[in-house]
Amino acid sequence: MAQTSYVRSGSGWCSIDQVFVRDGGAWCEATEVYVKSGGNWCLVHSVEDSGNATVGTSSGGNTVWEFSSSDTFTLSSPKSTRFVIVAGGGNGSYDAGGGGGGVTVGDSYTLKAGTYTVTVGGANGNSSVVHSDGTVSLTASRGNAAGCGGFGCGGASSGGGFNYITNSSLGGRGGGGGAHLTHGTAAGGGGGGATGNGSGGSRSGGQCIGNSCGDGHASGGSGGAGYTIDVRASGNETFGGGGRGEGGASSNCGHCSINASCGSYGGGFYGRGGGGGGEGGRGCGGESAKQGLVAIRFV
Repeated sequence: MAQTSYVRSGSGWCSIDQVFVRDGGAWCEATEVYVKSGGNWCLVHSVEDSGNATVGTSSGGNTVWEFSSSDTFTLSSPKSTRFVIVAGGGNGSYDAGGGGGGVTVGDSYTLKAGTYTVTVGGANGNSSVVHSDGTVSLTASRGNAAGCGGFGCGGASSGGGFNYITNSSLGGRGGGGGAHLTHGTAAGGGGGGATGNGSGGSRSGGQCIGNSCGDGHASGGSGGAGYTIDVRASGNETFGGGGRGEGGASSNCGHCSINASCGSYGGGFYGRGGGGGGEGGRGCGGESAKQGLVAIRFV
């Protein structure tokens, strides 16, 4: 929140909301006011405002603002930052995992003074930090939903991949391929993560027709790796992991002995892709894609 300053008025103290100085014939709002105390200058008023962010402190003593929902914030002067912008993950579909949300990172990146709008994407949503004058626009693209129209499908690719503002970028990562047999077992691929491809599913066994059972296995693929970075007050965290694939089987196989299992998620919570559902009620069951996050550490 904004720093609150006070002045003495009679026997009471009054808070200062705004401070103006005369510049020629015009009055201008002062974004920061200092007073001299001994040999030091001390900040007594600032228009800096973190909005509704969760404000914390890193292990190294740096202030961190974390936004888990859309908001605005104001900086009274340029600030050197380390930040992560995470988009929402994509939903899974049938047996296939959804793509992890895009992850955009900046290190020793200077945010100019002014007001910023923060957009935090929910599942399948983009995230961004944009200056009010449009000169700064930092974005992360949503993870792709697994769009397969049937079971045993490949996982989705990541929508935004990984983007390192001050260095290099990687595009969206591919999902793993699926495997299925009509009237038999099916295995969905894992969704692509921010920095790694998902792995494919695998299956065995024959068709389940009449009293005939294609006993076998169906193993979902794992989601691709997300990106791990130390920005939040809590320290290292992985973002944008791909959704896991699921093993399943045709409804014809309800009386058959089939070992169905799921892959693993690509790590983390924020921006993680959704898991596949597991056909025929088998596998581990799907989970919804996760929302994004914006975290800014002042360095």
